[in-house]
Amino acid sequence: MLKKVLVVLVIAFTCSFSSFSQDKFGYLNTADILQAMPERVEAQNKLDAETSKLETELNNMRDELNKKFTAFQQEQDSMSESIKAMRMKEINELDQRTQNFYDVARQDMQKLQVQLMQPIEEKIKNAIKAVGDENGYTSIIDVNAALYLSPTKMTDVSSMIKAKLGIK
Repeated sequence: MLKKVLVVLVIAFTCSFSSFSQDKFGYLNTADILQAMPERVEAQNKLDAETSKLETELNNMRDELNKKFTAFQQEQDSMSESIKAMRMKEINELDQRTQNFYDVARQDMQKLQVQLMQPIEEKIKNAIKAVGDENGYTSIIDVNAALYLSPTKMTDVSSMIKAKLGIK
């Protein structure tokens, strides 16, 4: 009985090892592919334009805050306590609005980046899947996520992915 179990284990191990050795593995650098995509350039341009608008508005708010604070510092000695308190409250409120604007703008930019990049990343993922399916790859790994890749046992599929995406 023990002999039969041992024979079954040896056969199972041999079969699994031989099928494993026939598997095809590929690798690529998705960051390089993303860099080469024209859609990424368009997305970056949109992101830069929106960032510029928000930075201009933020700078305007900061300039207004600085002007009010400078004016307050220069005039505070001649102000009554009630006017000082009112101006300080006004400056603090403007400072808070500026900080709130910055926080909301940063969140908006993060959302916009995700919104612009998600379809591009999905397109890359679909191209990787298509190349893997069409060429019989068991696995395609991103070099940025791997601890070790053997270039002699794996194939660089970057050119196939770029071709699938229409990138030269």
